[in-house]
Amino acid sequence: MLIFLFLSAFLVKNNALEYQNKLDIPEEILRPPNKVTIKLASAGFSEAVADYYWLKVIQHFGGRKVPTDEIIQKLYPLLDLITHLAPSFEYAYRFGQTALTVRDTNEDLAIKLLNKGLINRPDIWQIPYYLGFDYWYFKNNPGGSAMYYHDAARLAPPYMKWLDTLSARMYSEAYNPDVAITILKNMLDLMETDLPSEREHKENLLKLAYMEKDILILEDKVKTYKELYAKLPQNLDALVSSGLLKSIPEEPHGGKYVLKEDGSIASTGTSERFKPHKVAPSRY
Repeated sequence: MLIFLFLSAFLVKNNALEYQNKLDIPEEILRPPNKVTIKLASAGFSEAVADYYWLKVIQHFGGRKVPTDEIIQKLYPLLDLITHLAPSFEYAYRFGQTALTVRDTNEDLAIKLLNKGLINRPDIWQIPYYLGFDYWYFKNNPGGSAMYYHDAARLAPPYMKWLDTLSARMYSEAYNPDVAITILKNMLDLMETDLPSEREHKENLLKLAYMEKDILILEDKVKTYKELYAKLPQNLDALVSSGLLKSIPEEPHGGKYVLKEDGSIASTGTSERFKPHKVAPSRY
């Protein structure tokens, strides 16, 4: 009982200090206590303390505004603390995936947290599913991605056995835009997040994947036109008039596709291009 009162006083004091702090995110949240020490001090009330810090995470990191990369990095120790105090709390792992990578950075921290989730919640299919995405998109490692998607398929409900198909395609077609479209559409369908900005991020990636597919088709038709006529087309309409295309696809951002002098295709809607990024794959 004394320990419980001590913890209550500690949390109340920290809450009072928060209101005195003029920072957007209080120092107690940016610098959480040592996870081993606080678990020993909680003496049977670990999950109650985890709930306290979880509410703080949702309060300060769960809004529409995307935090700076520096602030996002400081989210990891909080999630590590929460999942140390309450290892079975599956949503902390899933929230961490979306929150930590919302700026297309910190994927190593997300993977570290998800690997912790694999140990503590080996029954949750979403954890290997998110790892499959991270290894594909961030690590350019289709082999590792395929293995995680296969693990997710083994745990998922019967109606989600398409994950096994995705696993098989990942081995042979990892950089095909159609694979990217399949992955991102499924992620949006399954997404459970308190970060509206994360949904917007994935929707933008899906648009870029559709755009990449269009550009690859258009550039292939430009190449065919050059082979047939020994010159580049004057514009993309020439691909239609020559019968190589039925129509010019609509640019998903609301812009137009344009033919550049070197025969490549660009978009007036965005200068971004979709591709799984970072470094060359390491062996899984």
